[in-house]
Amino acid sequence: MKEGRARIPFTAGKKDIHALSAMSIRDVKIRKSKQKPVIVEISMYNESGIFQVDQLLKKKILGTKIEGFIEVVAQVENQQRKTVLTRYTLGATDSSTPKVSIE
Repeated sequence: MKEGRARIPFTAGKKDIHALSAMSIRDVKIRKSKQKPVIVEISMYNESGIFQVDQLLKKKILGTKIEGFIEVVAQVENQQRKTVLTRYTLGATDSSTPKVSIE
C-alpha cells in the first residue's frame, strides 16, 4: 500500500475501486506510538484511498494477535490533493449491455 503500486494497472485501463483507491495512497509510515506499540500512518491524496484501509488493511488486522497493539490513522493531505477520477458514467448503450465510462 504505497504510491505507484497501482500505476501500471490504472494506466493500462483498469479503473475500478481497487485501482482508484490504490492510486490515492501517497505514503505509509510505520513507527512507535505512545498509546499502542505501533502506529501506521497513511497519507492519502483523496478520500477514495479509505477503501484500501477499510476494506483491505482492516480485514488483515482484525482477529489477529497484533490487533490490540496497532493503531491505523489515515488522512487526506490537502496540500497534496490529487484528482484521480473526474467523471464516472453508468448508462445503457444501444445494446442490452450497460456501459461504464470512466475519465
